[in-house]
Amino acid sequence: MIYFTDQFAKMWSIDKSKSVPRGRISTSEKNQQGEWVNSSWFVSFIGKSKEKALELNGDERIKMLKGKVTSTSKKLDDDTYRNYINVTVFDFELMGQPSYQDPDDRGSVEDDELPF
Repeated sequence: MIYFTDQFAKMWSIDKSKSVPRGRISTSEKNQQGEWVNSSWFVSFIGKSKEKALELNGDERIKMLKGKVTSTSKKLDDDTYRNYINVTVFDFELMGQPSYQDPDDRGSVEDDELPF
């Protein structure tokens, strides 16, 4: 498992119908050529983040304060394995929405560490 702190993400959707809220997020980083590379993740919200996640509508920018990534395997009937990446968020905070609506603008000078 890998623990992380202070990671930014764009929230795309949230499912609050089960005992553990689950969402779909994306994260971004620049590659060596300076181009943005996006990753999509399914996340579970537990601990301090559970009550906060119930207030989300699925269109926010968040800063994940604490969380972990785990990889688990499940043996299938044909003796092969399926691997699953699990992202669990323990605590997060909402980030302000950008005041501009240009989809090609990945941030301003003041907001440079937020790639979305």
